[in-house]
Amino acid sequence: MEPHEPPWVVVPSDEDLKFDILQEAHDASSSGHLGREKTFLSVSQAFWWTHMYK
Repeated sequence: MEPHEPPWVVVPSDEDLKFDILQEAHDASSSGHLGREKTFLSVSQAFWWTHMYK
């Protein structure tokens, strides 16, 4: 890991888990109801998985 990269949580190939992460970020009361781009940006600050943005 490079010093300038955040320490991501790597999510396994578990579609239910990915859905839960996205749902939580999308509906988080602290951030309002986010659209696709903002949800991706929010999730990508802490998580990573293969083919994350599709």
